Amino acid sequence: MAQKKVNPCCPVAGCRVSRPHTDDPLIKALVLRYTGPDKLLGWVQMSLGQIHDSILDDFKSNRHFGWLTRLRQIEELYFRTLYILFLIPDDEVPHWLSGDPPNSLT
Repeated sequence: MAQKKVNPCCPVAGCRVSRPHTDDPLIKALVLRYTGPDKLLGWVQMSLGQIHDSILDDFKSNRHFGWLTRLRQIEELYFRTLYILFLIPDDEVPHWLSGDPPNSLT
């Protein structure tokens, strides 16, 4: 049986990055600031509040396409948060925060 090659830059199967995700300054900052559940949930709560305010502003200004596109952001943030908190190992957090493919549980 042939073993799958492991990417030394990322533990997520199928990830094709050539450098660790934390080489990106934004991902490194996110990992350092928001990896604990209490910190992550506070960040998500603040983000959802800002998306809410953006939706209300778009709706009041009759920018219907604008507020409709925000609905996907809520769902994306919700599911990524659940993945990070309950399903993925700590060493895979930088991959999930980066948004690089693959980005599903398959």
